[in-house]
Amino acid sequence: MSNLLRAGFTRYLKHPLTALVAVASLIIGLLGGRNAVYTIDDVYLIALFIAFAAFISLFVGREHGEGGFRNKAVTGYTKGQIFLSEWLLHTVFCLCLLLLFLIGFAPLAQEALAPVPARVLALITLCFVMMTVAVVTLLCTLSLLVSQRAVSAILSVLLVIGLLFASYKIEEALSTPQYYYTSHYDEQNELVWEEQKESPLYVEGAARTLLTHLNYAIPLGQSEPLIQCIGVWNYDVSWIDEHSYSHLKIVKFFPLYSLGLTITIGGIGYVIFRRRDLK
Repeated sequence: MSNLLRAGFTRYLKHPLTALVAVASLIIGLLGGRNAVYTIDDVYLIALFIAFAAFISLFVGREHGEGGFRNKAVTGYTKGQIFLSEWLLHTVFCLCLLLLFLIGFAPLAQEALAPVPARVLALITLCFVMMTVAVVTLLCTLSLLVSQRAVSAILSVLLVIGLLFASYKIEEALSTPQYYYTSHYDEQNELVWEEQKESPLYVEGAARTLLTHLNYAIPLGQSEPLIQCIGVWNYDVSWIDEHSYSHLKIVKFFPLYSLGLTITIGGIGYVIFRRRDLK
């Protein structure tokens, strides 16, 4: 499989799209860092993942369209080796793109990052690395299973947007308070009495537990807690310890969620790809 990896790296490095996506990743990082005041806006992370989607779908689609996978199978490589080599190639490339993003982001976001302890930053960085691996696995599996380049590119971008939308909706549901208050005033606009009512939209019990785990299993659902971990250190120092540690109790498990998703999706894609006819 080493020959597949060498040939793939050479082919990708020579293609102009690689340089274009690399420059785009750096620019997205610069824009994100420039606008990072107290906290980080996850829109720049989404833009980076959309760049990953375009990069992966177009390269894998090209291999489908030009018969590259079929030729590799004819020369003796198994479908499993082809799948793993493509996944590894795109994982390494996208981690390099993430590094370019961070190189552009970190110096300009110094004001927001400076109060955060080094160990917390290291944990958050690990979470973003594992999140990237999970996203790459989703996008690479989708592109390998959908042979039409244009279709896979559209589906990949829609997947990133869909994951973001799903995480926002789950977060919105989980953020709904259990109670709301109805205030009643007299003619002089003075408060007479206040009534507490239970919100019908409040999620509790097993459904709340399920939604919480689902939100953390969705890679983009991890972005908001990670951003909060950075933002909390930029506010009142008196309550940093209690609040930040409550976040860290959750965040430290994010790499496991990402690893679980990577193994599950990668395993399913591996099995399906081995059963497909390469055209």
